[in-house]
Amino acid sequence: MEESAYRDTFACEDGNWYFVGMHSLILEALERYTDRLRTMRVLDAGCGTGGLLALASGEAECFGVDLSPDALAYCRRRRLSGIARAEVGHLPFGGERFDVVTSIDVLYHRRVEDEATAIREFRRVLKPGGVLLLHLPAYEWLAGDFDRLVHTRRRYRRRQVEELVAGAGFTILRSSYRNSLLFPAVVLFRKIIRVEKGREFKESGPALNRALGAVLRLENALLRRIDLPFGSAIWVVARK
Repeated sequence: MEESAYRDTFACEDGNWYFVGMHSLILEALERYTDRLRTMRVLDAGCGTGGLLALASGEAECFGVDLSPDALAYCRRRRLSGIARAEVGHLPFGGERFDVVTSIDVLYHRRVEDEATAIREFRRVLKPGGVLLLHLPAYEWLAGDFDRLVHTRRRYRRRQVEELVAGAGFTILRSSYRNSLLFPAVVLFRKIIRVEKGREFKESGPALNRALGAVLRLENALLRRIDLPFGSAIWVVARK
């Protein structure tokens, strides 16, 4: 990503509706799909500015890798330990080290040469029965200015992600589109109004931020029960 994207993410990650909704979904998944939350090891593969690590570190022993020095500099500003510079396709850990691997909006990046190799690496470092939490952007036709800002190589359909994950030897527990309730608004802003550089709702005021956060809380509640048929992102939970 451009340095400005890391800067903007760091500035809003702790309170912005999008990130809060995402982090809530992940923390809930940690509780739902693992049985030893306080003693488990979590690797965030592509940890960015460290917002998820900062939250999860209160619940588990957390580690993070990212290839960007800019991202890791922001992690250090959060005083996070257990971070390292590394490619997700070449993780600097021995096999069967982690209970959970999270990879949130990473494998789409143009510096990830082969996402299948990265997913096999995630499986290698997971303990038997370990869980992968994977999130990726959906639909090539939805690409816009924001994708250029964050160096998107490709966007996906759910079946493509399922095939990648299953092909690496995982058993898929959940597979769903995400950001479904807001999907019409995303299409409107990206493809019709064409708001520059993916700002859509990023600069929302407090009232709009609360309203959009409420929508994602509702969607997270729906995701506990059903898989959603469309959306701007894909959410997959899989077990080794």
